[in-house]
Amino acid sequence: MHLHMHQVIDANFDRECALYDGLREELEREHFGDWSLIHQEELVGAYATLDAARAEGARRFPEGQQYLIRQIGGPPYAALTAEWTFY
Repeated sequence: MHLHMHQVIDANFDRECALYDGLREELEREHFGDWSLIHQEELVGAYATLDAARAEGARRFPEGQQYLIRQIGGPPYAALTAEWTFY
């Protein structure tokens, strides 16, 4: 088994967070409790489950590309600095 550490926060993270914050009121009104998927400066969509948002992110974006998934109306971000991939 190999362990690889992938950085998941870069310069886009602040822009992705700012986009979510700018859309927060509308998202909470229309999709409260769903999960938002944001890539770079675009809202990709809102999904009923975290697993659905993760699956769409994995499908649309190649490994190494970052995106933000956040529960709409949920607690503030927990900033993670890395993610472990096992294979």
